[in-house]
Amino acid sequence: MVAGILRNMRALRFDQSRLSDEEALELAKLFAEHQQTALERYSTGIVTALPVEMAALESCFDEVKDIEMRGVKYKVATASIKGSNQKRSSAIIKQASEAGNNLAAVCAADMLSSFPNIEELMLVGIAGGVPYPENAEKHVRLGDIVVSDQQGVTQYDIGRQYKDYFEEKQRGRPPSAKLLDRVNELTTLELKGVKSWEAHIDELQLRLAWDRPADQLDVLYRGDGSTKIHPHPGDESRQPGRPKVFRGKIGSANLVLKSSDHRRKLRERHGVIAVEMEGSGIADAAWMHRVGYLVVRGICDYADGRKNDTWHRYAAIVAAAYAKAILEIL
Repeated sequence: MVAGILRNMRALRFDQSRLSDEEALELAKLFAEHQQTALERYSTGIVTALPVEMAALESCFDEVKDIEMRGVKYKVATASIKGSNQKRSSAIIKQASEAGNNLAAVCAADMLSSFPNIEELMLVGIAGGVPYPENAEKHVRLGDIVVSDQQGVTQYDIGRQYKDYFEEKQRGRPPSAKLLDRVNELTTLELKGVKSWEAHIDELQLRLAWDRPADQLDVLYRGDGSTKIHPHPGDESRQPGRPKVFRGKIGSANLVLKSSDHRRKLRERHGVIAVEMEGSGIADAAWMHRVGYLVVRGICDYADGRKNDTWHRYAAIVAAAYAKAILEIL
């Protein structure tokens, strides 16, 4: 009834100045209640940090609306699922004001407080890859997709600083069992040759006119300061021009990693397959609010001294596309 009244008011260009203060207050309350009821069906939240990540995410959906809750702006995004006239994927999306675990945690906590019906939280965006050229099966390359597994995210800048060394203290929180189950479903479908995210990648590339960089621009150097190129190992499981999906532990810190030597040590100590700057903040916020989380990342660089933005757009696309594939089976 309230929705009908509001539609009629808008259609008639209703002049709210004709209302008394009491009537205006009552109408505002009715509208707020109606808005809150309408938002209760959204059970998935997505957090991102960079404008390129938000642009890719928004482009995944047919409809994106701006809403404001408690003075904070969010995006309500919905899209029809192909092959179905009724099913729709939907999410509440929020971009953190900038990169970093602290602000990501604040952003996620605010979202979960504003939308108490959110049960699953995803962090979607770009990250630095941790390559393993000696092992083709674990060798992450530019443009690949990395998804947190049961080990979740480990924050590697927490620990004790001594005079001559830093002692890392691992802290991780397991991701959502529900979301991990959905990733398992996608993995099973992938083994059958069905990769729904690839169609989403193609659509996003056309919609945004963001091309995949040439393979010649995927260069891995042997070490910090080295000019020698480390060749990528042969991998029959790879398809030319398509991302490979990896599942594993993701390293997170409040710093930009630009050292291949330190990157290698993180792989050896913690077994991480990617490094980024928001995952542990999201994991902490989700844990405190007793909801599940998952991290989905597209690989944009090798976290070394040669970091650049060449692969940023494509990496943002593949992460958004895989996140949409997860939403479609939620």
